Amino acid sequence: MEKTFSYKHSFKTDLKVGAFLAKRDIRRANIWTTVLFIFVMIFTFLNLVVVSGILVGLIEGSVDANKKHNTGDIFITSFLNRDYIEQSQEVVKTVDTLSTLDNYTARITGGGKLIADYRSTLLKGQKENSVGASLVGIDPIAENEVTGIAKIISKGTYLTPTDADGILVGQDLLYQYNPIEFPGFSALKNVDVGSRVLLQVGDQQKEYIIRGLLKGKVNETDARIFMLASELRKLKGDTNANF
Repeated sequence: MEKTFSYKHSFKTDLKVGAFLAKRDIRRANIWTTVLFIFVMIFTFLNLVVVSGILVGLIEGSVDANKKHNTGDIFITSFLNRDYIEQSQEVVKTVDTLSTLDNYTARITGGGKLIADYRSTLLKGQKENSVGASLVGIDPIAENEVTGIAKIISKGTYLTPTDADGILVGQDLLYQYNPIEFPGFSALKNVDVGSRVLLQVGDQQKEYIIRGLLKGKVNETDARIFMLASELRKLKGDTNANF
């Protein structure tokens, strides 16, 4: 004779059985061992989910910020063995004909030194109050339409198309906002918005006024100096208008 048995399972029943077994196991086990297991499980979860999520989020946030305030969707630069884009004006004309393009901006880049307290006489052994930085010559209107640079000014005002005497300085170049010094780098001290500084590019130099400070959590903006493209071209002596 054969006998058959039919069991009707439900989630509620499974939950009750699981709770009963867990309760019995906790009662018979050492409480500190149970607490240890719980902590190990919690830390494992945090390590696999929370920590990895934070790290990925930081990287994604940095990439998005760089794209938003620096490169845009497409970034054209010179060859590695060239200081500028050859026939850059032709490149700009070609870009200008693209109907699917929302906005674009052309920049002139270079290197220079920003000097504060340049009217003071240095004593013997005294270090010059200066900082080396990358320079970016821009069209203020076009640059803001593409990167929204005016939105990341933490202090001061944005440049106008006729402000030949003004510059924007990244906060990482100023000691009061970035108090870090190491061999090869020394931030500029005792300067802020409205300060007059001397900008030196090669053998050329000119006095400028700091109009605003930049803080966009992007190294390409926070550690650079922005000015009118026409001004940087004069300092570089670039009559060919290459970018």
